[in-house]
Amino acid sequence: MRDPLPPALRDLPRVEVLRRRWVTLGCLAEAHPLALWHLSARGPQRCRDVTAANQGQPMSFVARAISRKDVSATYRTDAHGRELAQPRYAPMSFVTVEDETALVETTWFPETYARHAGLLERGEPLRLRGVIEVEHGCATMRVEWATLLTA
Repeated sequence: MRDPLPPALRDLPRVEVLRRRWVTLGCLAEAHPLALWHLSARGPQRCRDVTAANQGQPMSFVARAISRKDVSATYRTDAHGRELAQPRYAPMSFVTVEDETALVETTWFPETYARHAGLLERGEPLRLRGVIEVEHGCATMRVEWATLLTA
């Protein structure tokens, strides 16, 4: 008696193969991780557009957070410029984001961080909106608003 033949495996869609590789390996050799999401409505701006030439300009793009450094902002004066008896500390973060075109350093000041920090834990693409700042020739984005791409 012969062993039964195993059932034929069906071909998986490319995006499903990529998702399974991402879950298993944590990286993709053949595509950028943003290939796992449907990004047709993300807008014309990309990380590569964050340049010194765009200083002071508002910008919006889709990217994923790849690293971050959480710190505390120290306030020694109140909103009216009066000296505080004790310094006040508020959490904020410096977050490196990326898309297929570049890496961008972003700053999440305390007000933005308080509203949107939970999104950084999700590991999903974010739609970011902010203003380009340039210091010592280096362009960064001061994030003012963030949401999940799927929202």
